Amino acid sequence: MIKILYLFTNKNSASFIFYKNSLKKEKKLNIKFSKQLPKNYKKYDFIFLQSNFTKVKNFDKFKNDVKVVLVEPRLGHNNNLKLKFSLVIFNSIESQIFFSNKILFSKNIIYPTFPEYEVKRKKKFKNDGKVVITYHGNKVHLENSKEQIINTLNHISSEFKNKKIKVFLIYNIKNLGFSKNINSKKNVEIKHIQYSNSNIVKILSNTDIGLVPQTLKRKGFFQVLSKKKNNYDLIFKETTNLGRHLVFGQFKIPVITEPTPSVIKFFDDESMEYIVYDENSWFKVLKKLIIDCELRSSLGIKLYKIWQNNFRHEVLNKKLVKILDKILKS
Repeated sequence: MIKILYLFTNKNSASFIFYKNSLKKEKKLNIKFSKQLPKNYKKYDFIFLQSNFTKVKNFDKFKNDVKVVLVEPRLGHNNNLKLKFSLVIFNSIESQIFFSNKILFSKNIIYPTFPEYEVKRKKKFKNDGKVVITYHGNKVHLENSKEQIINTLNHISSEFKNKKIKVFLIYNIKNLGFSKNINSKKNVEIKHIQYSNSNIVKILSNTDIGLVPQTLKRKGFFQVLSKKKNNYDLIFKETTNLGRHLVFGQFKIPVITEPTPSVIKFFDDESMEYIVYDENSWFKVLKKLIIDCELRSSLGIKLYKIWQNNFRHEVLNKKLVKILDKILKS
């Protein structure tokens, strides 16, 4: 049994909740979660430090005299990145690239943050008169991409006048408010839904296509470079990861997404054909998925296998335990 003291500051942090829930599933880990550094901290095999860890009570007494694991480094938090870490848990390739030259560490693992669900039933894809499209995640991505999403849905509405298209936008309305100017039009019905585990299960069990925008806009940048519109403009947060993809994957739902490093690494050749990068490609890919239920099924199964083979919490925990064992024996 590996004894771990896990120090954190915000029990309501989404990433902390995800890591806490997933790590607690591993029987080989004995974890104590705490908001303060106890006097007997040296009795633990490892101290896990969540971002903003320097705000932990009594942390000023910590001497870096035990093996330390940094969980999901983030800029803008109160982190002492000059500590020597035995292990860094990155939530993505994007984060690994961004922070690797900013932190001293011996080993690292990529462990995305996302919840796992008990999927009791799965909608069977049909080429009928109905299509359900769903977004879930941070309001930031929704706000950033809403113009593109709205324009794409308007094109789809005109292209499929005889289809009833329902769009669910799931995000934290209670804390962040409604995303404005995304309203139902013609045969496209848009519903804003409060994020919750029960709503995710209910809605994704009946979803045909998932929307996972990944990039951020940089207005005017390409006006300097060129008047042409065939350039990639790929900007994304350092914490960008596959988390939202992996939730859709558990329900075998295909996604429309953009080519960040994590996506490129884990999507196969066929899936890569359906990655988007501008408004025109958003429309073309969404149109193909609406038309072809067999394509939806095929891509959904591929995404399910990415989750099943690489990112189930059980799989990630086994990899983590193996690395921790090696560190203890070294």
